[in-house]
This record gives sequence, C-alpha cells and structure tokens, in this order.
Amino acid sequence: WFVDGSYLRVKNMQIGYSIPSNITKAIGIFSARLSISGSNLFTWANERLNGLDPEAPDVSNGYYPQQKTYSAGLNITF
Repeated sequence: WFVDGSYLRVKNMQIGYSIPSNITKAIGIFSARLSISGSNLFTWANERLNGLDPEAPDVSNGYYPQQKTYSAGLNITF
C-alpha cells in the first residue's frame, strides 16, 4: 500500500562557453559565447513508481507529462 516516493530530478541545466577574445578579435568579432540548455532532463526514482512522474497531480484525471526541451545558442557581439 505504501511506496517509497523519493526521487531525484534534474529540472534545468545550462552550459556555456565564452570563446577567448584573442580568437574572436582575429576574425573581427568583439566577443562570442556558445550555450546549450535543457529542461526536465533526468529523473531517477524508485522502480516501484513504474514510469510515473513523481510530480504529477492525480493521474486518474489525465495529465500531460512534462516535456523535455533542448536549446542551443550563439551570442555574437561585433
């Protein structure tokens, strides 16, 4: 009747890299930054949860699962 409901979730993560100015100035750019980000990336939960989202409200009434999103960006300053 009782199930261990503990879980660990990575909700948001962003990684960025600023290209060194000696490289960017050589090609006529003041600064440049690359970045990638994601939402709802991983969930580690007890196997008894059987694939259910631990943050879901009452699932019997229907529930749209949380979507994974990924994005990438390039910020250039001339």
